[in-house]
Amino acid sequence: EGFSGDYHEYFGLQVDEDALVYLMLANHLVHTLYPDSITVAE
Repeated sequence: EGFSGDYHEYFGLQVDEDALVYLMLANHLVHTLYPDSITVAE
């Protein structure tokens, strides 16, 4: 089953936790280096 983009697919047991942690760390790094930055992730 592929990702359709529905809101319910962002939560649950099938979420890739490693990918989520990567996005969180990348977001933290960007905001630490550039506090006024805006990040967008899909």
